[in-house]
Amino acid sequence: MTTKFTTSIQPPEPPPRTGDGQVDPEYISRLYRWLYEVYRRLEQAGLLDWDAIDLADGKLGDLNDDIGITDFLSYWFAVQVVSADYTAGSYRNVKVTGACTITLPAASSYSGYDFLIDNAHTSSITVNPSGTDTIEDETSQSIPSNSAMRVYSDGTSNWRIG
Repeated sequence: MTTKFTTSIQPPEPPPRTGDGQVDPEYISRLYRWLYEVYRRLEQAGLLDWDAIDLADGKLGDLNDDIGITDFLSYWFAVQVVSADYTAGSYRNVKVTGACTITLPAASSYSGYDFLIDNAHTSSITVNPSGTDTIEDETSQSIPSNSAMRVYSDGTSNWRIG
């Protein structure tokens, strides 16, 4: 039996190119967010069959390079649960369950990337940037209990909240 799934989510426009012919990193970020939303809605509707996705050989496409579906799914859907100090980087989604400090990687090394930090702990947690980087031009940010914050790199030395 085939179930039809319709959605009003529109894919991003064709990719803009940078001066050197590469796909614009902001486009890649928008594409990933779009794909994440499609997968999330399919999963919520009970229509996503993870066994039907060939994780071993599948390729997501040829953007700047071939991105394996395993890497894509790991980055966008995996959640790192932490209860002690943690430096973000390998996982896009971080869920905090204990008193700790989250340190972001160097913004210049993560241009076009974002992190979602979910504070499920009973008190506020602190998010620090790496080295001399800032978060919204501040040296740290606090996330209240049962709140979340998404930060994205400006590509140089600042993380933006959004």
